[in-house]
Amino acid sequence: MDVLQKIKAVVTDPKGFFSAARSEQGYSDAMKYYAAILLVPLAVELVIQNMGGTIAEVGVFETLSSVVNVYIVSMLLTFVFAGLIHGVAKLISGVNDFNKTYRVVAYGMTPSVLLGWVPIAGILASLYSFYVMVQGMKVTHGMTTLKSAVSVVLVPTIVAVAAVAIGLTLIPYMNW
Repeated sequence: MDVLQKIKAVVTDPKGFFSAARSEQGYSDAMKYYAAILLVPLAVELVIQNMGGTIAEVGVFETLSSVVNVYIVSMLLTFVFAGLIHGVAKLISGVNDFNKTYRVVAYGMTPSVLLGWVPIAGILASLYSFYVMVQGMKVTHGMTTLKSAVSVVLVPTIVAVAAVAIGLTLIPYMNW
């Protein structure tokens, strides 16, 4: 299956996609897929920066350097996010294969990565990404819907609460 076929399958039939993807071994195919789809929002960002004159103001090297850094960090964060989800899944359901969890995250992020930059649609795409990941955890690890949802939703919830708490703690120290 090529990248466009995978995008279509992930978005239109997550359960079917993850059932068919069970034969994948390791995480390299999923990582290559994620690396490919991640180019879309980065290309859009370059176009927007060029239209806004940012590239002319900041410089081509600095702009490309920034885009490459975002690309690398985004790739690394899929492993972090997958690791955190896998840790929760292991605690509540005893799953053992990190590669499967990574595949769920890499493929599950498809709607969010491709549409995350579009106002309002990006929010809906992110919510749909959570749905896709829940379906992926359910199919790939044989988890119940509830355990899958807890595995997928708990991690970003904890991160968001921690970020808000840290932000609120730091407000008195900000010089606005």
